[in-house]
Amino acid sequence: MLGQATPTEERERIGPLGGLAPRRLLDRALGTIEALLAEPLEAVPRRVVLPSPRAGLRFFIGFDRRLLVPFSVLTAIFFFCFVRQTDYDWWWHLRVGQDIWRQGGLPTVDTYSYTRAGQPFVVHEWLFELLTYLGYQAFAYRGLVVIMSLIVLGTYVIHYLLLRALGIGRALAGGLVAWTLALSFMSITMRPHLFSTLFLSIELWCLYLYRGGQRRAIWIFPPLMIAWVNLHGAWIMGVGTLALFIAGEWLNARTRGQKIDLTGAVGALLASLAAAMVNPTGPKLLLYPLGFIGGESATMRYIQEWQPPSFREPMGLAFGLSVILLVVLGLRRPRFDYTLALWALAFSYLGFSAMRHVPLYALVVMPIIAQQLPARWRGPEWPYRENRFTAATNWFLAAVVLATMAGIIFGNPLAQIGREPNLEAYPTESLAYLRQHPGGNLLNADAFGGYLITNLPERKIFIDTRVDFYGREFLEEYITITKLRPGWRDVLARHDISLILLTHDSPLINVLRDDPAWRVVVDGDQGGDTAVLLERR
Repeated sequence: MLGQATPTEERERIGPLGGLAPRRLLDRALGTIEALLAEPLEAVPRRVVLPSPRAGLRFFIGFDRRLLVPFSVLTAIFFFCFVRQTDYDWWWHLRVGQDIWRQGGLPTVDTYSYTRAGQPFVVHEWLFELLTYLGYQAFAYRGLVVIMSLIVLGTYVIHYLLLRALGIGRALAGGLVAWTLALSFMSITMRPHLFSTLFLSIELWCLYLYRGGQRRAIWIFPPLMIAWVNLHGAWIMGVGTLALFIAGEWLNARTRGQKIDLTGAVGALLASLAAAMVNPTGPKLLLYPLGFIGGESATMRYIQEWQPPSFREPMGLAFGLSVILLVVLGLRRPRFDYTLALWALAFSYLGFSAMRHVPLYALVVMPIIAQQLPARWRGPEWPYRENRFTAATNWFLAAVVLATMAGIIFGNPLAQIGREPNLEAYPTESLAYLRQHPGGNLLNADAFGGYLITNLPERKIFIDTRVDFYGREFLEEYITITKLRPGWRDVLARHDISLILLTHDSPLINVLRDDPAWRVVVDGDQGGDTAVLLERR
């Protein structure tokens, strides 16, 4: 009939599944994006102020139902720490802390390996190592896991509160924290970089408060730097963030024809640099981070976490999507903000350069993304009041979430709730054999080095995960042996190797299994260990 759609046209309009046609869905998606980009932003950024403890406590006791999302996310973060594998680096940090405590000073030369014995060793994270040893002695490993969980939880609570101060609703802020966690979960291990994420979260709060007119907040940073520089080498990120903030605020005032007083910020920067010298090696430590720059750095060349993120993996995909969203939303600002732009450019570059920087990127960039969202996208807080019944119901739901997560985590056989750390990935049977058969040079996997340093101190190792200490040239020798590159037998002979401890899938192990000059003494392929131990006949 005239004016009536044909069956073919009707199928195109409705689509094969009875819904809207793909063309209609695409039009709707494009229309949504266009509306997002066209909706005007606030010309003046939201002024960040400290949250009211009384108001926050009232909402928490009354348990506003909008808290269920952030409560669930933060609870998951806390319990997630209990199922993290015992980090390979943790062992040598523990041994160094033990030596600091017993010797009453910092080690200055290497005493753990026979390949680098006597060479200068810079203990730049001595405070973490000392606290690790003392904490392990006082609270056992499960106590350290609880402390780690509290540090991680504190980092993301501060991150959540900053998002809330920027005008983001509770549910959306919880979702953005979950996105930050997706970019950071690989870095949540028992290592000193957890302090860098915590201190960066605190620093960002101080800088946003400074922007809001609370000038004294920035003076929290210099004393914070004294702890930071002795805990982890990423303290340079904190100094850089403050320097970019000063440059960005000056450019903002310059381009807008406004007067600005940055005396306090510049003073805090100079005080922070002075505070960074309060460490056992003094000003020399300021140059230490430069050793990780350039192609000659063994760490940047060979360590996985120092490689660029892969967009085929979940973390890399989440990182890529966040960068795209940052660029798209950045196009719609009513006026250019140099401070946010400098932060976004600097930390995006760091994120693209190495996976270990992505968690720092997330802490800096997620609040920037939040500020670009239009008001109706920020999770508006609809007005209503909780009564006693709804508050009790919400508390019941929160308890169910808490109990469910606790049951899942603590029912996991890999849960770190014992006095000693979980040794699932470690060569425990090989350790017992080596303890009973002293003597002979050992070639060990770098991942096992710290474990041997701590649990078998009388035997010197070939290598551990202090990659930059060993240097690129030595790392090439190690890779030559383990990857069977030309000349690998010569390297074995030069170091007079009589024992080999590697993972069971190592190419060297597969070749030497059939070599009559070697015999298998512990076989990880038989399920008794995570590694294979070979002995020269």
